[in-house]
Amino acid sequence: WTKALVSPIALQLVTLPVMLKFFGEVSIAGFILNLLVLSSVGAVLTGGMAALLLGILSIPAAKLVLLPARILLLFYEYLCSLAGKLRWSTWIGGEPEIWQILVYYVFLITVLFMGQYIKEPMRREQEAGMKSELSSRDKRIPGKIQRKLRTVRAAAGALMITGILILGFHPAGDLKVLCLDVGQGDGILVETPDRHCFLIDGGSSSQSDLGRYCLLPALKSQGISWLDGIFISHTDQDHINGVKELLEYMGKGLTTIRAGYLILPAWVERPDAWRELAEAAKTAGVKVVTAEKGDELPCGRVS
Repeated sequence: WTKALVSPIALQLVTLPVMLKFFGEVSIAGFILNLLVLSSVGAVLTGGMAALLLGILSIPAAKLVLLPARILLLFYEYLCSLAGKLRWSTWIGGEPEIWQILVYYVFLITVLFMGQYIKEPMRREQEAGMKSELSSRDKRIPGKIQRKLRTVRAAAGALMITGILILGFHPAGDLKVLCLDVGQGDGILVETPDRHCFLIDGGSSSQSDLGRYCLLPALKSQGISWLDGIFISHTDQDHINGVKELLEYMGKGLTTIRAGYLILPAWVERPDAWRELAEAAKTAGVKVVTAEKGDELPCGRVS
């Protein structure tokens, strides 16, 4: 089990800064699912190859041979779909700065050297244990080595945890207003000094799939997995179509980003687009409230 875990863990640790730099998130559930898939993927490959060869002679027989592999693939798909709906399945760490990446890799290289330090005493201890004649003083050495090894392992673990925390560190304390590149439309992301996050509109008439290609990447790059509120100024498509797409992703469990409130204009006459947004928010588990002229939302040091 230890040997089976070492390679995927090492790969995950080495590629972690790259994944965060380009995607702003890392799949935790994917790592766990990979371990399950690796242990059973041989059956899928064997079934596929057998069906490929048997299909030359008989297609019905090939389908029958392929059945266990197909069941396994459907099981993988079901597990992935289920994992995607879990809040903890993805860590949205945000896009790290270059200095954070460099510090992380310095820590990782240090841990590798510590691993070599551990390896040598373990080898010596094994050789000493194989000898039949040891003095009483020599017999006490393995215990001392074990204590040293435990200390080194604890230090290595602490270094890696610190490195990961540094990668995901985003200092608060400033009011940030990010105007998103939505083309012809509107999309503004606000982050308060108290780390409360709000999206004001999010739509475009010149870019398609705005939720997928602009809103989600922007949120992930900032390490934002929770929006306190989404404000809608009015319901023209170049202000709302990306928000609607984002809410649909939340409702279908296709993103781990969540929102607390959708704040809509308190209009007496509500157009279809207004109602569609409200319905998408309810499906996503987002509370719908209305706001009118003069309403104020206190939020820490910002209103």
